[in-house]
Amino acid sequence: MESAPQDSKYQAFISYSRRSDGELIAPALQRGLQGFAKPWYRLRALRVFRDDDNLSANPAIWPSVQEALDASEHFILLASPESAQSEWVGQELEHWLATHEATQLLLVQTDGAPIAWDSASGDFAATGNDAVPDALRGVFSDEPRYVDLRWARDRDQISLADPRFRDAVADIAAPLRGVPKDEIVGEHVRQHRRARRTAIAGASGLAVLTVVAVVFGILALVSRQQAVDREREATSVLLANEAGDTLDTNPSLALQFALAGYDVSATPATESAIREAISRPQPSAELASGIDRQEEVAYSPDGSRVAAAGRDGILRIWDPAAGSGQEPVTYPAAGTPLNGVAFSPDGSRVATAGGDGSIRIYAVADGPDADPVVVEAHRDSANAVAFSPNGRRIATAGRD
Repeated sequence: MESAPQDSKYQAFISYSRRSDGELIAPALQRGLQGFAKPWYRLRALRVFRDDDNLSANPAIWPSVQEALDASEHFILLASPESAQSEWVGQELEHWLATHEATQLLLVQTDGAPIAWDSASGDFAATGNDAVPDALRGVFSDEPRYVDLRWARDRDQISLADPRFRDAVADIAAPLRGVPKDEIVGEHVRQHRRARRTAIAGASGLAVLTVVAVVFGILALVSRQQAVDREREATSVLLANEAGDTLDTNPSLALQFALAGYDVSATPATESAIREAISRPQPSAELASGIDRQEEVAYSPDGSRVAAAGRDGILRIWDPAAGSGQEPVTYPAAGTPLNGVAFSPDGSRVATAGGDGSIRIYAVADGPDADPVVVEAHRDSANAVAFSPNGRRIATAGRD
């Protein structure tokens, strides 16, 4: 079978109404023509231009369309009442007729009343042809053959798997390829069978390779997991030893080492270290805020800071390890009572819930002199605030 001519950039240019055929029929027809009777080793059987698929963002749209028209061998008009009234379709059609032979124009009706030909006048019938653009009247000397795809409008999707659509694509592809319809249909069947045999053979080979890959993957995964487990156990024992070394001088730190080791791997060494640390009296610190009432407190995830939301509108942050008697880091008063406070998961930010419905977000590293991000979250009082586990979202609860 002869291949499509290669002296032009495109074998066909599809002109259509986006509102009528842009979602279903135009893209399906383009895919069908490109895939019909396609050899397995080629990307596409034909090069078909469709504006949505081929045009990049270009402020000068018409010159790009005109260039595609001039580089195309055939013009496929998706005839419908909408395309007959479309200025763009009319402009494309007029340019084509001015630069090409009418015999290279193919009609595909997608909607409207059936196309009717008046033999007496040798032209399209004067009435009823709502899908025929005015630019086509007087163009053909004989009644043109057209492909009827109006039935496809009621479908959710269409493809070459549908025998009716496949037959319509063959009607269009035959003149584009310059071969009889029965020949191109036979070629499509041969290519389809060849593709199936190739796919079956490839799938069989792939199945064997997959089994081999899975076996080796499992062995590698088991080996890797064993190495990870050994490393985790070694780290756990190391943290348990650190807990033992600090047990007498700092029981609180020893407990943190033991808990961290247990999180890495629950070994007998870390379990013993936790029991030892718990049995020792833990020091405590009383942190004075200087006011009568703190509404809510929150620890940073690493335990290195504790924040308090004050009824006086002031956010205070302490270092628990510094013990009693320290002065907190004090942030400027919000001008409203603070009802809630929360640290972000990485401890870099603190959020407060205000009695005026606002949420204030502070960057801890910037210190108390930096202005917070203020979000007007509620019409009434905001009573609580919390960060998501990844720190990207904040949830609030208000009296509204």
